[in-house]
Amino acid sequence: MTKAYDKVQFDILLDKLYNIGIRGDTHVWFKSYLFNRQQQVEIEHFDHKSCEIQHIRSESRRLKASIPQGSVIGCLLFLIYINDLPKVMHEPCILFVDDISILISGENKLELNTKLQMTKDKADSWLRLHNLEINYEKTKLMTFHPYQKTLF
Repeated sequence: MTKAYDKVQFDILLDKLYNIGIRGDTHVWFKSYLFNRQQQVEIEHFDHKSCEIQHIRSESRRLKASIPQGSVIGCLLFLIYINDLPKVMHEPCILFVDDISILISGENKLELNTKLQMTKDKADSWLRLHNLEINYEKTKLMTFHPYQKTLF
């Protein structure tokens, strides 16, 4: 996925937390943790005239989406966010943080291509609803065949 952590929608995540039983004060805490966060970038710059290191900051920007990367609960929150993806797929999925492996089997090339296209379409649709997208530059297809001959 492309910039998956940065695209997590707060309202969708909060609904998913509620649906798995996180309610009351804990749900309120998660809401306060996610909403109204801001970020800014700071860089050090060496000023040759004054021979001093200066700290230059961008303007502060309010985040409308994202889970803090590197936070203790960031990976867990992201997994909760995508945990229902395998339920909409007809093929087995393996989720590992922001990587997804989908296992497809078939008797022939036509069946595999059909299943692959249907699975890709379902994944694209689900990801779009969740403001996520597949990173096709990192996407790989691996085929296994029980015999010596290959299908492709």
